[in-house]
Amino acid sequence: GKDEPLRTDLLGRSIEDIGGIIADLRDITHDLRPPFLERMRLQEAIQYHCSELSTRTGVAIHVVSNGDSSQLDGRAKEQCFLGFREALNNAVRHAMATRIDVTLGALDNDLLVVRIADNGVGFNPRQKSIAPSGLGLSMMFERAESVGGYAEIHSEPDEGTTVSITVPLRSDANSTEEYVTFRG
Repeated sequence: GKDEPLRTDLLGRSIEDIGGIIADLRDITHDLRPPFLERMRLQEAIQYHCSELSTRTGVAIHVVSNGDSSQLDGRAKEQCFLGFREALNNAVRHAMATRIDVTLGALDNDLLVVRIADNGVGFNPRQKSIAPSGLGLSMMFERAESVGGYAEIHSEPDEGTTVSITVPLRSDANSTEEYVTFRG
């Protein structure tokens, strides 16, 4: 009938859309667990990610590392990195920051803290309605808590935002065991 050309046109568009969705999903799953994370210590992964993001966005990102992350177990390293990446992306995308300072330091030898401070627009954390994308923030808290750590956010309108992610270091600091990663 006369609907035929319309249907094939729609089908063609649907196939293109699905192709685009598959490509997006591939990017997302690759990003969920960056392959370089397994080959690098946390501070190297953070430096690498910051230099990539800075090159891509033009935002100045300054990294200072004075903590040894080699005592993080694989899961803590992964969750800490993913939380850090979420905070960094928020600073670039939503806070419109032009400078971000990332510091990585040990606290009393049994905790590792990653701090992301930006000079962006800031927000009032008590005003839930205007807080940046709720999902990203709650994921950050959940990631830290899932490995026995915690996350904190300090922000004021026009004063920038500082996110701290704190995760425990392994207590068996003198063991030489390598990280083993299981793929689900």
